[in-house]
Amino acid sequence: MSMIAIRVSDKEKLLIEKFASFEGLPTSSYLKKLFYEKLEDYEDMKAIEEYENSEEYNNPGKSFSEFVKELGLDNEV
Repeated sequence: MSMIAIRVSDKEKLLIEKFASFEGLPTSSYLKKLFYEKLEDYEDMKAIEEYENSEEYNNPGKSFSEFVKELGLDNEV
């Protein structure tokens, strides 16, 4: 298994350790958890961005009144 070292101030180290303890995790596991949560958020945002740029998003389809008319219910509503 590989190891990554990061430099943090004493204050930052204490804060990270406190949050890890609150989560009931060792510091390294807590930092990995944060990394994967951030990665998942990034992937979600990319998926949203792709959808918003898609034809499906930009072509909302029919309005309710068009749908009613197509079904021949325009005299019913």
